[in-house]
Order: sequence, then structure tokens, then C-alpha cells
Amino acid sequence: MRGDYKKQIVEENNRAIDIVANYWLNSEPVSFQELRGYVVLLLFFNYASGKWNELYLYVEEWIKRYKDKGLFILGVHIPKFPFERKVENVDREMKRLGIEFPIAIDNELINLKRYASIVRNYYFDVPAIFLINRDGLISYSNFDIRNLWEVEFYIQALLIKAGYHGDFPLPVGSRYEVDESIFYRVTPEIYTGYMGGSLGNVEGFAPESVVRYEDPRIYIHGKFYLDGEWYNGRYYLKYNPVFGEVGSVILPYAGARVGAVMESLRGEFENLCSSG
Repeated sequence: MRGDYKKQIVEENNRAIDIVANYWLNSEPVSFQELRGYVVLLLFFNYASGKWNELYLYVEEWIKRYKDKGLFILGVHIPKFPFERKVENVDREMKRLGIEFPIAIDNELINLKRYASIVRNYYFDVPAIFLINRDGLISYSNFDIRNLWEVEFYIQALLIKAGYHGDFPLPVGSRYEVDESIFYRVTPEIYTGYMGGSLGNVEGFAPESVVRYEDPRIYIHGKFYLDGEWYNGRYYLKYNPVFGEVGSVILPYAGARVGAVMESLRGEFENLCSSG
């Protein structure tokens, strides 16, 4: 199944397979045999993604609402950028967010491929959510970050089947339930680097070269603009400082928050997010 909105409800006859990883954060390796009796939310994600920043707001709320009712969160980190392959970068970002649930580091995409095979969806991308019932069977999957209210509905349903008899709050609504084409246009996730970057400058990209850019002062939604001298990398842009000059990145955007992934010239990585 292709497209931005990819969802598949899985029949309860697919047994969850254990996550295989050389590195784990926050825990020793976890098996589904150990988790029998819990409802498990298996989360595939990459931390330097705008979609992850959106999704984590929901995950954080689900932890508050359902952790003491029998929900167990298990994360699998899938790198999409070279710097995301460094365990120390993932660990630092998880600590910044205060994440305590177990996270497997899947730099070779082994687990992603195995779960794609189970649900017969070979084209899905992260983030992706699988819900595993108390007996260790995959009961539901959701791809991308639409209809997150539905994910919470299935969490509640599986908790009831697992034996919880208390009351539940209404599921948290998602801004993606609104028809964005009618009400507003949220700026999409934008990449830099000559492999798919959305650069708006007329100078364009020059692979593995330094280009001097000038701010055009006229901007198009969904693109970013540069001013100054910048090295064009495959997956990134690097400012090439000239004495007495300051480089700029200009991003016109529509949204309540904006996030950026950056690394300083001293090698310090930052994943920045701010409200506007």
C-alpha cells in the first residue's frame, strides 16, 4: 500500500517476533514472552524526523494514561540519516525527551523488514505503530501519523480484552483529521542536501562543492533558502564561513511549531524544536 496515509488492521493470527538488536537503550533485550499479559505498543521511529516530534506528543500522553493499566511501550530506532546511526546521538536525544521505555537500535533495518513481511506491506516507512495483544499476537498496525485517535481506540480495546475494567478518557484527537487543503497548509518535512533537498535558491545544488548563495527575498512555501557560502553534501549542507560574514538559512513556514536538526562546527549535535 502506497501513499501518505497507510493503515492496515491485522488479523489476530500473526505472532509478534522478538526484536533483534546489538544495542539497547534503557533496558536489557526484551522478549515478547516476557511481555505476555501486557498490551504492547511497538514503535518504529527515527528521532530526527518532524513526524516523530509530532507523534511523540501522543506517545507521551498514552504513557501517562495507560502505563499503569497494562500498556508497555517498546521502541525500535530506524536511522534515516548518517548521524542517526550513532548510538550516542540517539541516547542523548532520548534522555533529552525523558524517554525511559526500552529502545532497540536497528541500524541495519532488520526488524523493519521482518515486520514489513508479517503485514505484507513492503513499502511502509517510519514512524509505524504495531499493537500486540496480551497473547503476543499483532492485532493492529498504523503507518505515518494520521488517525492517531484510532490507535488510542485500539489501545483501549486491547486493554479491555486483557482484563482492565476501569474507565477510559476520550482518545486524543489529531490535527490530521482536518482537511488541510481547506483550512490550512502545514509546512511539510523539508530535507537539505543535494539528495532530495527542497532548496529554493536559483543557484541550485552543486554536489560536494561550495556555492555562494544570495537571499532572493522572495520565498515559496515548502522550500528553504540560503545566504552565504555553503558546502553541498549528500544529506546535509555545511556553512563555509568567510571572515566578517554570517550565513543564514531562511525557512518560511506555516504551523504551530518548527523543528530543525543541526550540528555545530564543533561537532555538537542539536535537535531543535520551538513554538511560534
